[in-house]
Amino acid sequence: MRRGRRTGSTVAIAIHDLVGGRAFGPLRVWGYGEVEEAIDDALRLARDASDSARIAAADAGGGAAVVCIRGTEPAGEWARIELMHDLGEMIDSLQGRFSGFRDVGVSEGDMVSLAGPTVHLSGLPRRLGGAGNPALITALGTEHALRSAASHRLGPIGLARLRIAVVGLGAVGAALARKLAATGCDLVVSDIDPQLELFAGEIGARWVEPFDAPFVDCDILVPCAPGIRLRPGECAGLRTRVVCGPAADFLADSDVTPDPASEEILFVPPQVVGAGAMILAAAEARRLGRSEAIAQAIALGGRVSELLTRARRLGISPTDALAEERPNLPEADSVKASPATLPR
Repeated sequence: MRRGRRTGSTVAIAIHDLVGGRAFGPLRVWGYGEVEEAIDDALRLARDASDSARIAAADAGGGAAVVCIRGTEPAGEWARIELMHDLGEMIDSLQGRFSGFRDVGVSEGDMVSLAGPTVHLSGLPRRLGGAGNPALITALGTEHALRSAASHRLGPIGLARLRIAVVGLGAVGAALARKLAATGCDLVVSDIDPQLELFAGEIGARWVEPFDAPFVDCDILVPCAPGIRLRPGECAGLRTRVVCGPAADFLADSDVTPDPASEEILFVPPQVVGAGAMILAAAEARRLGRSEAIAQAIALGGRVSELLTRARRLGISPTDALAEERPNLPEADSVKASPATLPR
């Protein structure tokens, strides 16, 4: 962790696991209240990335990089470029041990800026020879994951007969919402940006306010927004049969013990649901085409079905079943943020 020498913003990189001497993981820019929150998020994201890397057969471990924006974000296009250069220099200082892909708060333009100081990136624009935006791959994988989860918990009735709530309409959430709208399901959507209510109307979805959205009466709840977390005690207010989405921090602050096999609500591990970006990073590293990543994202449906079937057979939760697959790695709270190697 260090402060960027251009902007003074805190940049933290966490490495949870190295496989073949490298780790892949998300790049996130977020308005953390305190630096400690940014470090905690980097550690959690890195741990989850290790799971996703294993699911994606990425031949890499898991890591994460976060930039802590406190107060007002540096204003202007040049200030944003300098922010990305601070992040890119820290990535490059690790000499290939970490390679990052787009996550929350990082745009296509940001990825272009990052490519100045470092080559250790995945998901650059296709016009620049990269694999392109991972959001569409993540949305595709999420769609097939929730199809499997719905069949497992609700039976083979098809999505058209279900009410599905998508919480968060960023790049992944919006792409997923369009896909779900096409199925004819009863679709409910929400986002902290009120202007996206127009998008809801365009796709024929019902809009709800963002902090009410997790408690909508629905068959499947799909968390796609990092900014909405259940607080302690709120899990009891969920009115859904399945929680299946790529946002891993939805339950981060709650007191829920996720998804025991006997509970009414089925929680599908988000590391599996949201593995699309990792899948694309792995395909790019192997110099495979985007079509291979698409096929692997579709196969996440089968991966979810296998995980849920095994959890049911063993009488444990899907989260515990996923944990049993892990090699003997340190827990998230014992992983240290990577040290800075450039001058402060």
